[in-house]
Amino acid sequence: MLAKFILCSLFLLTCLRFTAQAQFGYHPKPIDLTALKAQPLLVQVEEPDPKELKSLAKKPDDLRQYQDYVAYCNTQLQQLVPKLWTLSSAVEFKTPAEIAALRLTKGTPLTVLRRTTYRATMLLGSANDRPLPNALSSENITAFQLTQLDGKKEQELVMAPIAAKVMQPSDIVFAVRYMQNELRAQASGKSGKDLMASYVENGKRLRTKTLLLNEADVKGKLSEQDIQKAYPFPYQLVPQRTIETAVLAADPRYAYVRLMLVGAGVTGQVAVDAADGEILGLSASTQAVGKGVPASDAIGKSNLKDFAKAA
Repeated sequence: MLAKFILCSLFLLTCLRFTAQAQFGYHPKPIDLTALKAQPLLVQVEEPDPKELKSLAKKPDDLRQYQDYVAYCNTQLQQLVPKLWTLSSAVEFKTPAEIAALRLTKGTPLTVLRRTTYRATMLLGSANDRPLPNALSSENITAFQLTQLDGKKEQELVMAPIAAKVMQPSDIVFAVRYMQNELRAQASGKSGKDLMASYVENGKRLRTKTLLLNEADVKGKLSEQDIQKAYPFPYQLVPQRTIETAVLAADPRYAYVRLMLVGAGVTGQVAVDAADGEILGLSASTQAVGKGVPASDAIGKSNLKDFAKAA
């Protein structure tokens, strides 16, 4: 059982790093945290998408709702990032135009945190013992990306895929914590195997916590008995707002499951400690091609079994 969990975890970790390496030139090597801490972190504020503004021009209510959402995202960034980010001398908020201007005039590299969307293409095989025909699948992936900009040069330091098109406060909390944990691991020279060993060790915490499952993510045909059989440890089916409350409070009583697209056709399901953002378990699902709604957009028995094995 442990071996299968490790293989599944390695698969998901590979996807996390594959998307970064394939798209942004990610190179897992030791990071100089002293140099990083000497620079302020520049957080790129959200701006309305001109295409979205154009499409909503004749729909005033939808346009206002979209503009309010962009403003909400910036408010959450401004409230949460300075509280959580500890690896820089200060946290500053800049528009894309301001960052572009600084990039051309400043003599030292800029450290920039921004939300980005990119398209990833992968060859689908199988996951969780569900064989699929080999096929190319392409997906839009949304992530927080930490980069260093030096003139025209750009180097990604770390990336954190986030859950969905609509950004929740817990997405910001998870991304900032995950990035700092990853940077510290890189700085200490830890390898992918070292990280997996820490995930396996961390999994023991799941037994001591209540696992929060978003009731909207659990497959509708699963009964309470099905869930308890697959995951025989404390859990609760809750609305997303309950998970948000636990994450924002860093409540040590809870862990929670996040869904995040980590590659074309691959959804990562990650059990996360609400207290510190550490990964306690992983499960990966592969969606069928051409289905419209990914099969991996729901938590099933195989995923719950993976988390039980982690515990």
